[in-house]
Amino acid sequence: MLGEPGALSVVMTTYQAGRYLDEQIMSIFDQTRPPYEIVISDDGSTDGTWRALERLALESPVAMRLLRNKRNMGLRLNVEQALSASTGDIIVLADQDDIWAPTKLEAIAASFEDPRVDAWFSDAELIDGEGRPLGRRAWEATAFNSSDQEALAKGGGLRRLLYGWTVTGATMAFRSHLLDVALPLPDSLDGAEPLYLHDGWIAVLAHLDGAIAVNPSKLVKYRQHPTQVTGMSMVETAPPGRATSRERQAELAREMRRVRLVTRRVRAHPERAWDARKLQELFALEGFLETRSSIAAGERAVGKVLAELSRGNYHRYGRGLRTALWDALPPRLRSLARND
Repeated sequence: MLGEPGALSVVMTTYQAGRYLDEQIMSIFDQTRPPYEIVISDDGSTDGTWRALERLALESPVAMRLLRNKRNMGLRLNVEQALSASTGDIIVLADQDDIWAPTKLEAIAASFEDPRVDAWFSDAELIDGEGRPLGRRAWEATAFNSSDQEALAKGGGLRRLLYGWTVTGATMAFRSHLLDVALPLPDSLDGAEPLYLHDGWIAVLAHLDGAIAVNPSKLVKYRQHPTQVTGMSMVETAPPGRATSRERQAELAREMRRVRLVTRRVRAHPERAWDARKLQELFALEGFLETRSSIAAGERAVGKVLAELSRGNYHRYGRGLRTALWDALPPRLRSLARND
């Protein structure tokens, strides 16, 4: 880090940014609290994005560093490259197609005056490709309700963060020292169904390391359109139907992989002053999921279920007796049943 304490580095990756890029970058230029620098890594765009970036760099009121990949590296490696090139104390992630409220960086700087805060995120207003409001907030779309907000503010919410779809990069900022543990980004962040995106991955590690501050203000206009780089949409969809036994087992296995990805990274950094209480919860969850995975594989169920019930883990990490009874069912009955 070369910037002074509190210096804000805006970090963006671009790929075929098209017509939305100018509006996003101008909204960064127009902040009431200017950033220390803007770092942008382009992933081999062929649509004129690079020419637009060069033009905007000449207009920038702050230092603007441009990186260009000769070939497409993919989102994970491009994000990693952009993060590694930043030099500020606080990293503010930016998408290529959104619009920031003028006071976003001012709000971020104020929040990070608290030394306990390792990461921050806000709510956002959803807009369509033409910039029209969709009448929905990001926190509404992700069901991040007042109870969840209160839990996170009090140091809870680990299970939700591990699920991965709570903190959106477009609304996120974090201290640069988290890169010491977050990088390299795991290759399991690649693919059509990644275990995490980079924002969710960093958010989990920030939670285990310190505190995450939340701001309910809509400080970003978060654009929803068919050509989004991540392909993730917050447009309202129908609720999922009841899960089959096979689907439940697949989701259990996926959750186990998510948790193990985090525990492996934590164990690789014993020098870190992790939050002891949160680590205890993480490892307890890992043990509970390992037990449930062994039950799903057909190992003796009833004794293990009773043991986890006595520890309170089914109520802490599952749906209480409903989950316990499901696990206690013989495999042949589970395969015939559906659970809502």
